[in-house]
Amino acid sequence: MNCPSGPFPTPKAEPQALAFSELANRPPESIIKQVKQSPPVNKKQVEQVCKQLSDLGVDIQIARPQQIHQQQGALGFMYQCAGMQFAMSNGNKFTKVNQFALSDYSDWIRVAQENLSKKEHHWITAYSLTGTPIRLFPRNIDLRLAQHSANALKGAPLVNLRANYQVSNRRLYMTKIQLNNHPKNASWTLYQGECILNDG
Repeated sequence: MNCPSGPFPTPKAEPQALAFSELANRPPESIIKQVKQSPPVNKKQVEQVCKQLSDLGVDIQIARPQQIHQQQGALGFMYQCAGMQFAMSNGNKFTKVNQFALSDYSDWIRVAQENLSKKEHHWITAYSLTGTPIRLFPRNIDLRLAQHSANALKGAPLVNLRANYQVSNRRLYMTKIQLNNHPKNASWTLYQGECILNDG
């Protein structure tokens, strides 16, 4: 992940290494909003963790909710409210759908290895997409994750991370966090904002 060198929390530069094509142009249901209470920031430590998040040598597993209806609800919130983007990868070319005005996405790319949602299946069929399905997160969300992690690690390197995504009360957060094999009692808020979810 290209980490920011300027003020936190959100860098403005978009990564240039990948080519994108856009298939839909839907306005966002809400603008990405910063959580009022940000975790303490140590710039150097956050930059260190930020780089480690996209390091293939770091073991990271963040699971969706186990119940199917909770998975669908969480993905719906992340697409319609938090600014997540669905795309198909073919080499270095990404084809994005569900286009938002936001274009500053994290370099840490999540391959959609778990069951795809109904909405994702619809996009693949509607646009005749081929390739590897991926989910692009706004850089702001992963930067918030780096801030939480750096605050907990206190300068130690990130070795592994386990957690679960949860969504409730218009908030995306992580629970059941284990950082370098040490459990954390607190939950970590990654995004909070107002949004009205549409079915389908």
